[in-house]
Amino acid sequence: PLPDVPLVPTGGVHLADVEAYLRSGAIAVAAATPLLGDALSSGGSLPDLATRASEFVAAAARFTTA
Repeated sequence: PLPDVPLVPTGGVHLADVEAYLRSGAIAVAAATPLLGDALSSGGSLPDLATRASEFVAAAARFTTA
């Protein structure tokens, strides 16, 4: 409906959603809670955050190289 407006979905964007949003014309996606998880809380896991970040990047890369 808005082909000339670059859109960036935010809020509730999960790993499984990345490719669909990009295929639908989004120029990027923004993920907060699904990406950060518990990493910023006391006892949170930074290695898990790094893994999730790598997975989000890989999902976007699969779309851009497809």
